[in-house]
Amino acid sequence: LLVLGALANETRTLASLCAARDTGQALPAVFKAERIFEPRRQQALDRALGRLSQGGLRAALMHAARIDRMIKGLASGDVWDEFLQLALRLAGRH
Repeated sequence: LLVLGALANETRTLASLCAARDTGQALPAVFKAERIFEPRRQQALDRALGRLSQGGLRAALMHAARIDRMIKGLASGDVWDEFLQLALRLAGRH
């Protein structure tokens, strides 16, 4: 599903930003390196970084991988319920 790809891609971007921030790099420089130029997107990512940790982002990526296995029929479960759980995790509500 395209939805999963988009969520996983944004989660990887957030993980990269979080790692850079944790090593003391200035966020504007990291945005430039990651080719994130839109101010509204920068603000949204900055807010997300305020509520998510590196460990939480790793867990979200593992959750996305599980959803991918479910979509491919390699794991059992309700894909849409797992999408909801992943979205709640990324929103900081899980």
